[in-house]
Amino acid sequence: MEQFGTYIMVFIETGGLLAPILFISFHLLRPLFFLPVAFICISGGILFGTVAGTLYSLIGITLSSIIFYAIIRWMPRTFKKLVNLKRKLMGTVLNSQHRK
Repeated sequence: MEQFGTYIMVFIETGGLLAPILFISFHLLRPLFFLPVAFICISGGILFGTVAGTLYSLIGITLSSIIFYAIIRWMPRTFKKLVNLKRKLMGTVLNSQHRK
């Protein structure tokens, strides 16, 4: 396992522009692997440092959200199912509080 960690660090150091692009694209693939956001963000901080890891994570999360909203607009029935699921989970309490 230590050799794997060393290999990753060498790749990051010599990867140049490719390493951040791969990290950001990993953010885009994260929902497919059911990985938590915190895991990816902490990994970015460890691999790239606090400032760069935070910046790359913000870019990746933002692009992931933009792609989700673009895809959901193409699938209106799926959007309706997600809204119904939200209503079942959250109930109508949020709607009545919002009206006051």
